[in-house]
Amino acid sequence: MQSMPFRIMCKTILVKHIALIFLLCSIGFTALSQRLMENLNRGVIAVPDGNGKVLVSWRWLASDPDAIGFNVYRKTSGSPVKLNQQPLTKVTSFLDDWKDTVSERTYIVRTVQHNTESKSEEHFVLKNATQPYLSIPLQIPPGYAANDGSVGDLDGDGEYEIIVHIAGKGNDNSHAGFTDEPLIQAYKLNGQLLWTINLGKNIREGAHYTQFMVYDLDGDGKAEIAMKTADGSKDAKGRVIGDATKDWRNDKGYILAGPEYLSVFNGLTGELIHTTDFIPPRASTLNPTTADLKAIWGDGYGNRMDRFLAAIAYLDGKHPSLIMSRGYYTRSVITAWDLKKGKLEKNGPSTAMHRAIKSMPDKEITILLLQM
Repeated sequence: MQSMPFRIMCKTILVKHIALIFLLCSIGFTALSQRLMENLNRGVIAVPDGNGKVLVSWRWLASDPDAIGFNVYRKTSGSPVKLNQQPLTKVTSFLDDWKDTVSERTYIVRTVQHNTESKSEEHFVLKNATQPYLSIPLQIPPGYAANDGSVGDLDGDGEYEIIVHIAGKGNDNSHAGFTDEPLIQAYKLNGQLLWTINLGKNIREGAHYTQFMVYDLDGDGKAEIAMKTADGSKDAKGRVIGDATKDWRNDKGYILAGPEYLSVFNGLTGELIHTTDFIPPRASTLNPTTADLKAIWGDGYGNRMDRFLAAIAYLDGKHPSLIMSRGYYTRSVITAWDLKKGKLEKNGPSTAMHRAIKSMPDKEITILLLQM
């Protein structure tokens, strides 16, 4: 393994393309107020600006009252020093103009309500006042590099962990060729590697194939990871999904046959929770012909068929659902899933959309909330 730094600029969430296919959710204000959400801490962080100042920022939680305020302290040695004159009520950040770039310091944030400061606090230790990012060492196999990333609270402690797609040799859907096996890894912010999932040779490496969702789907306070899998995919404990002896790649490196799965994994351990058939399948048979695929998806070699999107939506206004989309340009099919009692259950019928203009690009997905 080679150790590589993964840099986070202040508060960063790396995301895939987002914008064109719309899923409409109709809920009321009462349901919205009951929505199951992440139980996060304030996420206090301090980042030097490169000019001798330090930006301290934190979260305003959905459960906070409108009248809440914040006090910010700096501690080097001895008692903490309060930095703001009045409680901060309009912003969740403070710029500390302290020119010392050598001393390690701790920034502390305390809430204020009804002119009373809370005894509880959250803090961040700034060890290097000249480095405007967090550097997280990654354990990456030779020939691989960090690719897309996401965040989620995997262990329920209120702090985000980072989930990274570790990619080797890949190919775009429009290009033939064999690829390396896609890897998914989870890290704590201190660089501790929690687990590695290997999607195997029957999941092609490339920008459009693996859209992994990180979210608390079952409401237990810990995020799960969901993604498309295939014969030979392995969870973090080495448990094989499907048949590890199967190789469904054709002579051009495309995977146009064989079973397809949707799997959800435990976010803390990387262990498989449940696997079901991916919907929609490529075709009604496991070995469709080129003509079959072209009739359904617009081409016969997987360029349009094997472009995937994913999202999370509160379809009932309270519980999160996993949204998986397949297909660009000619045909797109969206399916919703719920995780209930350790099982993925399809939420309603799949929605298929066909394009009047087959060359129209639609590479993105957005979840819209309609209150009616």
